Amino acid sequence: MKFTIYLLVLMILMGNLESAHAQAKQGSSTQTALSAVATSTVSQGKTLNQQALSIQKQKRILNLAANISNTLEAAIARLDSISQRITKRITLMEQSGFEINAAKAKLSEAQTSLTSARNLLKSIDAKATTVSSSEKPQEIWIEVRGIFKEAFQNIVTSKQSMHETVLLLKQSQQKQQTTGSSTHVTSGKN
Repeated sequence: MKFTIYLLVLMILMGNLESAHAQAKQGSSTQTALSAVATSTVSQGKTLNQQALSIQKQKRILNLAANISNTLEAAIARLDSISQRITKRITLMEQSGFEINAAKAKLSEAQTSLTSARNLLKSIDAKATTVSSSEKPQEIWIEVRGIFKEAFQNIVTSKQSMHETVLLLKQSQQKQQTTGSSTHVTSGKN
């Protein structure tokens, strides 16, 4: 009798008041009561572990998104700096009479790609928070990952366009020099 009361109290403490009450009314055996307590304890332990893992996973997701975002934003900042230097170089060459329209167009493409990448990353923190708090994070993470991939591709496109811009500037300078013109731009550091 004492053991049954002990089991009932234990079941109540574990949150199974309804099942404890039902088993007490039915006069269930001690083994049935023990198995009910064991099942309850295991299921509650799993729930607590899942919640703890869920919090850990949320932190990992947020940290991963922040690391990727920071890396891409740093790349954008570097390319933005390079773009400014190329713009200064284009201005100097234009003042010296070089033909640089193709280089201007290519730089414009690079800056457009860079702006697109920057705009994609503006809302990424909010989306990462949505992923970590969602009931179905996989579906939202696919969208976030797509945004990261698109931003990365825009950064790569911008870098390639800037490289082509520099090549066009060099070609323009070489053409000017081979035609016999004596004007040229000195390569000073900005």
